[in-house]
Amino acid sequence: MKVICAGPAKTGTKSISKALQILGLKVYNWEEQTFDFLDHWVDVFQNGAKPDVKYVYENADAVVDMPGKFFFEEILEAFPDCKVITSERDEHSWVESLVNQIKVFNTATFALKPLVVLSPTLKKLFFVLLAFTDAMFGSHDPKATYVFRKRFRSHNERVKAVVPSDKLLVYNIKQGWKPLCDFLECEIPNVPFPHENIKGEVANMPLEATRAGCQIKREFMRALLGICSLIVIFVAIVCYVYYG
Repeated sequence: MKVICAGPAKTGTKSISKALQILGLKVYNWEEQTFDFLDHWVDVFQNGAKPDVKYVYENADAVVDMPGKFFFEEILEAFPDCKVITSERDEHSWVESLVNQIKVFNTATFALKPLVVLSPTLKKLFFVLLAFTDAMFGSHDPKATYVFRKRFRSHNERVKAVVPSDKLLVYNIKQGWKPLCDFLECEIPNVPFPHENIKGEVANMPLEATRAGCQIKREFMRALLGICSLIVIFVAIVCYVYYG
């Protein structure tokens, strides 16, 4: 592990992730660290287990997004040679963006909640996402903007207080490649700095665009096939009883 991105969501973390990939780092985004270790995070958020960050992040060069940014201290303790990037953004625009994202998540949760009985993966994923949101931002109610602002400030202040200054980059993606590459001691790539997830476009990705989505879809199909099979068997039994 070389780089911990401790900046809150909606501060350009998707763009930073892409930039680190361009620089040749193996980046763990939300899917690599959440979907691949779902049972572990359920244990952390539900049963009080301490996150085994050595286990989760041993094969990564960099971690961006959830739940790593919340557990940046544990990761830094486990990998003391890591550098830390905390991304910043105007607080007012950040709150607006976060509220919009939470609304999208809550709408999806409400729409898909009846289907969790068909997909163990979806049930665990919803639980972890919701638990992480509450842990990181204090609430998943989009009206809790005062709490969001307070958590935003306290998280950023905590990062700056905990991480030694020679290992910390306070960064805004508007600064582009130079401060990032200077911090990581690498050459500036001959490509434009990436700008990902503009206006929350990631939320509109099709289900099949992620491995988690593919797994959920497979579980849906297996469950529906099982239900259809039971219906066919039931109809066959009824027909045999009455007409056999």
